[in-house]
Amino acid sequence: MILGVFLHATIAYKAYPQPVWPHDPDYQSIGYDYLYFFIHSFRMESFYLIAGFFARLLWLRIGTDKFIIHRIKRVLIPFVACVLILVPITITPFIYYREFSSTQINSWSLFISSMRTSFTSWNGMAHLWFLYYLMMMYTVMMLFLNFRNNQKVIEIKAFIDRWFVSTIKNPRSIWIIIMINFGILLTFETLLVDAYTGLFPQWNRLLYYGLFFGYGWLLHKQVDYLDLYKTRVKLNLTVGFVLSLMVFYLSTNGQYTLPDILLKLLISAQTWTLVIGFLGLFLLAFSNENKPLRFISDSSYWLYLIHMPIVAWMQILLIGSSVPVEFRFLLINTVTIAIALVTYRYLVRYTFIGRVLHGKRNKPYMSPSKVTV
Repeated sequence: MILGVFLHATIAYKAYPQPVWPHDPDYQSIGYDYLYFFIHSFRMESFYLIAGFFARLLWLRIGTDKFIIHRIKRVLIPFVACVLILVPITITPFIYYREFSSTQINSWSLFISSMRTSFTSWNGMAHLWFLYYLMMMYTVMMLFLNFRNNQKVIEIKAFIDRWFVSTIKNPRSIWIIIMINFGILLTFETLLVDAYTGLFPQWNRLLYYGLFFGYGWLLHKQVDYLDLYKTRVKLNLTVGFVLSLMVFYLSTNGQYTLPDILLKLLISAQTWTLVIGFLGLFLLAFSNENKPLRFISDSSYWLYLIHMPIVAWMQILLIGSSVPVEFRFLLINTVTIAIALVTYRYLVRYTFIGRVLHGKRNKPYMSPSKVTV
């Protein structure tokens, strides 16, 4: 989730401007284009893989009925509340930038009129689209679970389980899932799967992210093999990083390139090596209980929900400012994360909002003997 802050903070400083987003004319660097490309190639894919893993864990722990209630509370309610409250706040800086970045339009009355029009019409889900697709995956998951005792389904599941174990034991078998990913990626016009905030679901996006959700589900079934991912961290991350440099160069240099079909094959390999590489890295680094990291993990949901308007407003306010251009990206990330962590600690963690987002958290108990007068 925190990677989403870095990702969106890069956009104002990319050499190739992105429609609608604020763009700082004082400073652009192709390095930010690469950073955006690199993060975008595995971030949401990793999220859905983890979501699939914990979906099965939770379902086995509490059962179908309680799972549905739990997901309504943790996903559906925050989604609806944020669409009604947060989306209007989120789109405000973008409307402001659109109206005031033009030399022909510099009128507050026009800005207010544009705001009114935007708030009374459907503007999509902004950065909340991931919850929309996550709820669809839960729905598909429930439908599949209804047939889990069917004999044919049992046979198919047994075959998939055997294949999945073979892909974990033999790293070369990952090419099977890379080719499945490649086949889905061919249905998209863009090289990477970009964000789609529209109301009507797109089947290929559901299929694409569902592949990672399903992988996470299967991974929980074979949880005893998780340690194998730790042994291939260097290999996977090295291959993924090298592929990302190759694909980025070939897709942006304008001189030496490859057909899109080959680039998409390389991107599929890049995505999966990075996803499983970072999975192994985090299993290695964060296997033990760590209170600060647990706090950051708990806050990440809130951080992602509120970060977008903060990032966009800061990008706009820093345009033409006296802040050295080299520090603007760092400043945006620092301020955004700081605001999110402070508001989470004092306004969310131990309140009704926190209970909805991640469940009840008890305040640390301080014994009377430790209190200084």
